Amino acid sequence: MTSFAKRHYQALAEAMQAAKPPTKDRAGCLTWQAVRNELIQTLTRDNGRFDRDRFARACEPGANVRARSSNPPVQDVEATGPLSRRLQALRALPEGVAAISPDNPAELHTAIARAVGEG
Repeated sequence: MTSFAKRHYQALAEAMQAAKPPTKDRAGCLTWQAVRNELIQTLTRDNGRFDRDRFARACEPGANVRARSSNPPVQDVEATGPLSRRLQALRALPEGVAAISPDNPAELHTAIARAVGEG
C-alpha cells in the first residue's frame, strides 16, 4: 500500500511548478532539478507503478497537472513543513551554489542543508 494518493502527487507537481526559478538562474535551476529528482526517487520507492517521466513533465511550469482528473484544485494553504522550508531556502541560496556540479548530488544536498540550517 502506498503512502501517497493522486492528490498528493498533483500537489507536489504544482508546488514544483511554482518553485521553478527563471532559466537564467543557473543555481536555482540546478537546485530545483535536484529537489525534483529527490522527489521522484522518494515517490518511486513508495509506489512501484509511479510514472517518473509523467511526474517530471508535470513539474514543469504550464503543465496541466489535472488533465485526467475531475477533482477540484487543491486550496492554497500556508506551508510550514520541512519540504516547505527547503523550498524557501532554495529560493535564497547564494550565487556560489552555481559552481556546484549537478553530477555531485551529495555536494548539492550539503549546500541545501546548510541553507536550511540542517547542516
